[in-house]
Amino acid sequence: MPEGGKKKTRPKPGLDQRVIQSYVEGFITAAIDILIIGGIYFLIIGTDLNHSTGEIYRFIVMFILVYSILVPVAVVRSARRAYIRGRWEVKEDEEISGAGQLKYPWLRVGPGALVLGAAMTLIVCGILWAAGMESLNPVITCLISFGAVVVTSSISIRLHLREDMMAFVSALSAPESSEPPPFRPYFLKEYVIPWVAVIAAINVAIGVKVFSEEAFKAGGSASLEELLVDIFFVFLAIVTWMLFECGFQVRPDIHLGLVTAIDERPLGIPLLLLIVLAMSIVVCVLAGVPLAIAGIEDITIAQGTLAHVLTAVTAGVIGMILGLRWGRAREYPLLERDADN
Repeated sequence: MPEGGKKKTRPKPGLDQRVIQSYVEGFITAAIDILIIGGIYFLIIGTDLNHSTGEIYRFIVMFILVYSILVPVAVVRSARRAYIRGRWEVKEDEEISGAGQLKYPWLRVGPGALVLGAAMTLIVCGILWAAGMESLNPVITCLISFGAVVVTSSISIRLHLREDMMAFVSALSAPESSEPPPFRPYFLKEYVIPWVAVIAAINVAIGVKVFSEEAFKAGGSASLEELLVDIFFVFLAIVTWMLFECGFQVRPDIHLGLVTAIDERPLGIPLLLLIVLAMSIVVCVLAGVPLAIAGIEDITIAQGTLAHVLTAVTAGVIGMILGLRWGRAREYPLLERDADN
């Protein structure tokens, strides 16, 4: 034991070491994403059409395009949160004076990651088409999609992460403005526009799979009951996802002065989830009553997919609003604690 009985503190990683660690984080993030989305797409929704050419290629295109952006954006945000929590630091020999302008993570990573994702999608689909692979095992499909995203996200991390970390540290040390910028443009640019695009892209693919599976089982169309079950679970899942995603996303931005913290007691997670569950039931009832009164019983694949996507987008915006409020309230006592130290 060290002299004096004190536990030796572990040195914090520096900027360069954090970048190296972020490649592993990107790999793990992509692995978690493929397990969740692949499990939903190929297991939870149904298995009758898993070997369909359309479903296989739709999943590959959706996953590579969307997660080539989502994974590196998540890594950039994670590095920012880790810095404000003191999990890494800039070492004396690491120069950040030449840091460029700070950008929103979506703007920093998004355009280049979209180009990489589109190029990788064309390469993967081109190879599969040239090889005559019209049907693939879902596990192989997921492995191919996962490997493609690991490559594209690693390239994006290599190109953008270090620059963003330098700009973030520099921005934190800059004098704060007296007033944060207007909230509405910030909310639209950093939450509504990018997240709605992501949610819509994912749920178009999932919605088609859901109602194709139901129509296959029923011989042509899905029932109203199946539509309402889908609305309930989609609303519940998307609001919960956005609540926590945006709740953590907003917290570094509070330290940048882009948005203010809220001096109120944050709701506990069990109560939040109970509120989301109640909202999901209400939405399901509000959607079902008019359709039942109108006598609608059968739902086509197109109608079901449209309802699925509209539900997901609506739930996403509601989840963003709840998440921002929760994150701002959670960050306030931490800011007060840091100010006292």
